[in-house]
Amino acid sequence: MARSCSMRMVKEASAPVVVVVVVMMVWMIELPPAAMAQGRVSCDTVSQDITSCAPYVAAASGSSSSTSKPQEGDACCEGVKQLNSRAESGQQARQDICYCLKDLATKYNLNTDYIASIPSQCGVSVRYPLRADIDCSQIQ
Repeated sequence: MARSCSMRMVKEASAPVVVVVVVMMVWMIELPPAAMAQGRVSCDTVSQDITSCAPYVAAASGSSSSTSKPQEGDACCEGVKQLNSRAESGQQARQDICYCLKDLATKYNLNTDYIASIPSQCGVSVRYPLRADIDCSQIQ
């Protein structure tokens, strides 16, 4: 019974976090190219990087009573930094990340204004501001 309950909590917390982190990474900073196989980033990878941000996203979306915010050094911010570093491989990676974040935000109806604030709370500069109408194909 404990395993069933904990799995349910993980599933409920993971979905909003993934969406928030994915959306927030839409604003990738312009970074020099880095070696990465074909420059692609899968949505699974994006989700894994931002899963630790779920509690913050859930709170901002009204599905949790927590009022805490991510801080530099915590797991959420480390995931945001990891995702940001994936964007270094080039335009294709940044577009892949954008599409994943946008899809997650739409699917889970997340608070995009709050999601957009997470990178700065983590000390990460991003190039593209979070907007529901962002055209990921235009990201350089």
